[in-house]
Amino acid sequence: MTVAYFSTYSVLLMMAYRLSQQVLAATPRWLRVLGAGLACLVVAALETALNANPFTRRLYCFDDMGFALWFGSLAYGVSFMFILPVWIGIDERPGERRSWQHTLAFVLAAVYADSLVLDALRAHVAPHFTTVHEDAIGLGATQGSCLAKP
Repeated sequence: MTVAYFSTYSVLLMMAYRLSQQVLAATPRWLRVLGAGLACLVVAALETALNANPFTRRLYCFDDMGFALWFGSLAYGVSFMFILPVWIGIDERPGERRSWQHTLAFVLAAVYADSLVLDALRAHVAPHFTTVHEDAIGLGATQGSCLAKP
């Protein structure tokens, strides 16, 4: 299912990117980049919200739904922000051929940057909103949680 999900995300984000390029063509570049960034956050929020429903409760469980929706969407959206330029580089310049080595380097750079930002979010932002258990193994105490086994 991962291929189906990320294919859909790629298509939605590329559609948003193309739309922003047309609608915001006369605006400064930073505004078009901001539009693409917001599209990444919207797609991430939709994915989180659509998975957080009563039908998927046994697969996706959130003790704090509000936190999962905003913080999870933020973290996921950041990941989309790093991969979107890779997708743009591959998809938006059909006559321009890039080597697989260039594409691989671009993907690895995006993954590395994403890992750094997600680690910073975990270490410096998440502790202000939730309890972060360093070196936690497994799910920990689940008594009274939606994670508890039935």
